[in-house]
Amino acid sequence: MTSQNTHNLQGSKRPLSPAGDKNSLCHVCARIDFDRYLVHKISRDISLGSWQRLVQSDSCAFCRLIVRSLRRYSNQALLHPSDQVILNNEPSWELGIEISPYDRLKSEAYSNKLDLRSRAKQCPDVAHRFIVSCENYPSRKAFLQYLAYSGQPREDRQFFGRTINRKQVDIDLLLSWLNRCDKWHEKVCEEDGIAGWRLPHELRLIDVKEMMIVMADPKEVGYLTLSYVWGTEEMEAHNGMKPTVTNRKNICTVNGEERTPLPKNLPRTIRDAILLTGCLGYRYLWVDALCIVQDDPQPKKIKHLDKMDAIYNCSEVTIVAGSGRHADSGLPGISIPRVSQYSEKVNGLRLGIMAPSFSELEASSSLIWNTRGWTFQEKILAKRILLFTEHQVYFRCSEAIWTEEIMMETEKLSKSIEARKAKYRWSADRPHYAPDGKSLMLKIVMPQLNVDDQWTYLGMFPDYASAVREYTQRTLAKPDDTLVAISGVFRTLQPDSGDFHYGLPSAYFLQALMWYPESGSRIIRTNRDLPSWTWAGWQVEKGVTYDVLDIRMLRAIMITLRKLCFGVGKALSVMTAPGASGDGSGSTSSSTSSYTDYGTSSSSAPPSSSATPAPWRPPKKPRTWSTISIVSQATLNMSSCFGWPLLVRDHTVKKMFLCADGQTTPLNCGETFALSTFVEDEIGSESSDAGSVDSTKSRAVNIDYKELQYHKKLSSKTDFPLLSMNTVIVKFLIGSCLHHTQPVGENESSVFELIDEDGLCVGEVWTTLETARRGREKPLTFITISWGLSMSVAEIAEEYIPRWTFDAAKLPEAKKLANWRSYATEAMELLSSSTKSPDRGPKDYFGTDNRNKGNKNRKSIEQPTAMAFFEALFKAKKGEPRPKFLWSTVNLVLVGKTEEVYQRIGVGRVIFKAWLNLLNSPQHVVLIKLISFTLR
Repeated sequence: MTSQNTHNLQGSKRPLSPAGDKNSLCHVCARIDFDRYLVHKISRDISLGSWQRLVQSDSCAFCRLIVRSLRRYSNQALLHPSDQVILNNEPSWELGIEISPYDRLKSEAYSNKLDLRSRAKQCPDVAHRFIVSCENYPSRKAFLQYLAYSGQPREDRQFFGRTINRKQVDIDLLLSWLNRCDKWHEKVCEEDGIAGWRLPHELRLIDVKEMMIVMADPKEVGYLTLSYVWGTEEMEAHNGMKPTVTNRKNICTVNGEERTPLPKNLPRTIRDAILLTGCLGYRYLWVDALCIVQDDPQPKKIKHLDKMDAIYNCSEVTIVAGSGRHADSGLPGISIPRVSQYSEKVNGLRLGIMAPSFSELEASSSLIWNTRGWTFQEKILAKRILLFTEHQVYFRCSEAIWTEEIMMETEKLSKSIEARKAKYRWSADRPHYAPDGKSLMLKIVMPQLNVDDQWTYLGMFPDYASAVREYTQRTLAKPDDTLVAISGVFRTLQPDSGDFHYGLPSAYFLQALMWYPESGSRIIRTNRDLPSWTWAGWQVEKGVTYDVLDIRMLRAIMITLRKLCFGVGKALSVMTAPGASGDGSGSTSSSTSSYTDYGTSSSSAPPSSSATPAPWRPPKKPRTWSTISIVSQATLNMSSCFGWPLLVRDHTVKKMFLCADGQTTPLNCGETFALSTFVEDEIGSESSDAGSVDSTKSRAVNIDYKELQYHKKLSSKTDFPLLSMNTVIVKFLIGSCLHHTQPVGENESSVFELIDEDGLCVGEVWTTLETARRGREKPLTFITISWGLSMSVAEIAEEYIPRWTFDAAKLPEAKKLANWRSYATEAMELLSSSTKSPDRGPKDYFGTDNRNKGNKNRKSIEQPTAMAFFEALFKAKKGEPRPKFLWSTVNLVLVGKTEEVYQRIGVGRVIFKAWLNLLNSPQHVVLIKLISFTLR
């Protein structure tokens, strides 16, 4: 043991346990002051020795606990005997932070951090958990916690562990969760989502008191739902049992009312859910196998299946059989025992191994339930769930995540300005968040404050992308159900994303075309009735993904720069006005007086005593540089580096037509990337009508009569879905694989280099190994889709790397950011004091439009913080490479020809300069089912 670690073991006065005692400790563990480290931080990592030493020290209770904890995951690599094991600890509340799986950025803004921190401040001591890790496998960690006695005061047990009854779930604890949620979460968890309005007025429900299937109005009675895996084949192989369902012949009526007795041979999971429903104080339960008549005519059955999103969304609680392989597996802790909570008594303290966190389970395939396609929308749309696993029960509502094994329950929610409402709700059902002017002002002064949601101008596309990514990792018994099983989730996105065409949203159709398989995935065509350009027609082993950030992020930067320049103009005009302080120096009082006159045309007479006192204004700070210069230089760098994409609207897809089922649908693909759009006032003029289109999205497509007639004739000639567009066609070779794991099978996908005619790497493409091999022999065909930003993994040839074309303003590095914030604060103050538009404050120019207050049909316009991009622009040096996230690229779709038809076989991006070298006139491209296209 090193000397620095020995320091941590000083002060332990516990005597060594007698030899032979099952709770005895080895000479290393006996020196650890466990009592102290339950409430105090370990200052330096404690080395516990090699893995071999721990395995051989089976007489030590703590060594046994560590070995058992690190062996928890059988799918991980075995530790080497010489690997060193480390012990540390962290505050329990910090390790209990659960980030929302439905937050596009996976940020702590949508987590329970603020609630837990607020609760921890009320505790007399800060509870800690032990963390066991390995030096060679830093990601392989196990967590140990103190299992507090139930007889201890609540405050002393907060954030410590609880003992779990292996045989029986604690019903009182589950009831307390529901009661706490009702009491402390301000009815946020009770509100139905977007799907709620589709809930039918009559619904078959199981009456758990009468043990009957009855018709009831779900809006009048509180009901629970069950989400589970049918597992028909597994159940029949396991015990010969077939699914128990309701058929038309089973329906019974009494005095004109439907009252169907429950079958006697119910699967164990359904029996357990019925029992649990009664124990939780509810009378009605919805189960798909029994509440949907399974042999109804297909149109009628589909009508019921189409309402499942509303049924799960409006239920009081969804019971989830997470570990069950089939319907007869049962609920752990109800009819079957759970895995024992392994613990050891260490120096009089009962220490236990923690089960996986909710976030860890939610993102993994360790739960069978989490691998099925139909359960995705049941999970994502449910307001509250009780997740039953082989380890414990997890509770998730809109505001909290609680578990059986640790006392993590909070009461009142945090009142911090950084707090968000309904943080664990699906984002489409979450209340709209928009920071107020005060919060945005504080953000300028304290940029570490998390008061604004990043990238909101991207709309709901990031949420769509995350949903598709998780959903495509799941399996479906019938490939034809691919779009049906996620249709409820897509309906919640429609207010923002428009109609969906074969799984792709019309408002983001160009971006949605750019899906690609995760590297290492086997990709197989499963449904040839669907177009090849939709992910729904393919089975992708590890799911599909999107790169959601593209050149539209420049919109936020350009608009904000314009508005800041506007503020500078006002500042300069005021500073040069008679009586103004030209150099910005002076006392606070004189500065305040000068601010009071901003935006007024009258003389600066002192206000009367009865007048409302002017708000405090920050004093102007003297500057040794020109604010207008730094903003101008940043604008020049932006315009010069992205000249073509910003200035020219040609050579990207502006119009696209979908021809299917004899109808022609124009798609909004005209991304307005021209510079005139970037400098356009995002809020619009005062006289603009309320129905104007939000320019952060695609503008309406202008269609002439000839175009429409042409595409109607085109659609009449084929029975297949067809896409038609004008775009640029280019050709590139494909180089070596860029992923650390090389693909083996012909259908295995990965990311490869894009090579120009000189053999230089100019981009990257996601496709299969078979296609990549063909692309090494001869150039392949790509069609241009849109402008983009950044390069994920490709190492671009030196001559193609984008570089700055202007230097930033010459400022000392230490003062640059401080001066910028000072300027921004002043500019916002100037904007807020304008008499020309008195209702426009900082919130209007950097957040939302106040004119929307009286118009429910118009969404608020939000702008994200662009400080990181501004900082890059202000540090620019001529000739130096730009940051990768500011590389201008072109998004491409790779197409391949087979027997006179073309199909989508990959997507890629190429550096803009390389694409420009191959530029040709736009050509008419028609993409059909297997993507057949013609040129004219």
